[in-house]
This record gives sequence, structure tokens and C-alpha cells, in this order.
Amino acid sequence: PGRVGAFLAVPVREGDNVRGIICADRLDGDQVFGDREEAALEAAARYVLQAAENERVFVALEQSKAEQTKLYKASEALGTALTEDDAIDAVLNAARGIGPFDFAAITLYDSDNGTHEVVRARGEGSDDFEGLTFNDNAGLASMAVKNRHYLPYRGQFDSQRQVVYTKNARLKGMESLLILPLVSQDEPLGTLTL
Repeated sequence: PGRVGAFLAVPVREGDNVRGIICADRLDGDQVFGDREEAALEAAARYVLQAAENERVFVALEQSKAEQTKLYKASEALGTALTEDDAIDAVLNAARGIGPFDFAAITLYDSDNGTHEVVRARGEGSDDFEGLTFNDNAGLASMAVKNRHYLPYRGQFDSQRQVVYTKNARLKGMESLLILPLVSQDEPLGTLTL
């Protein structure tokens, strides 16, 4: 609310982008800012930019460390799994540790007869899917196994037009979906659906 007599603003630049502005003002209009003050403010702008960059690097390192810790714990749990059920539980627990989900399911693929089975499901509607068996088809789970590539593109899922397992067993209410193929030595084992 005070009157400004003199004003100096220096941009905080990162390459061609202005990330912010450092402003200084004086009530006394007779004391204009000189070259020395402008140089000091420009040095402060460089310092602010460097501090912000250091913070970004620090945050990225902390995120990377947290992700590596999660992956290490997941691999440790998989390494100690003695049964197929233990391995499936380890995968689902690792997925939950990496990112929250509303629904998760693991299918196993039998390449000899071309069938898939949902061996474990968790979350909303999981009772409708656990134990479901289906043949190779044009569903996203079958296609992820065939192509050994995650589906759908960018996780965008339209339950009205896309089928995950079969037309008779539809996932409802999901706006985002990720189906990851489970592959060992280039052989498809099944899928992890989140």
C-alpha cells in the first residue's frame, strides 16, 4: 500500500525462459537505482536460479532413491518367493508400493493351448475376475502377451470400446488402465493389469 518512488526489476532467466522476477523498490524517488544495485540484483537472480536448479536436482535424486528402494524391495520379495502364489503376491505388493491402484490382476498364459487365466485379482470388482479363463482374442490382455508390449497407448482406456479380457467380463468405471506383459527370456508368462 506504500508509495513507490524508485523501482528496479531483474528477470530470473533460464536460457530463453523467464522463470521469475526479482523486484526492489524505494520509497524515496530521489534515490534512483544505479548500475551497482542493478548488478547486485542480477547476481541475486543468478543465485536464485542456481538454488532452484540445485533443489530440482536434489528432489530428482530423492525420487530416484525412493524408486530404487521400492524396486530393491520388490526384487528381494521376488527372490525369496518359494511358490507361484508367493511370487504373484510379491508382484502385486510391489505394484502397490510403486503406485496406487483401484484394481490389479495377474493373468497366466498357457502357450500350448492359447488360454489365459486370471489367477489373482485385487480391488474393485476383483471377485468377478479371479479364476476367469479365456482364449486368445482381440482383448488388450491377449494383445499385450502377443506383442510383448504394454497396452493401451498412454494408459487411456475406454470401457465402451475396448475389451481387457473378454466381452462378457468387462472392467467398469476405469478411466486409466495399464496392462504389462510378464515375460521371461522372451517367453510370455501372462500380464499384470493395473
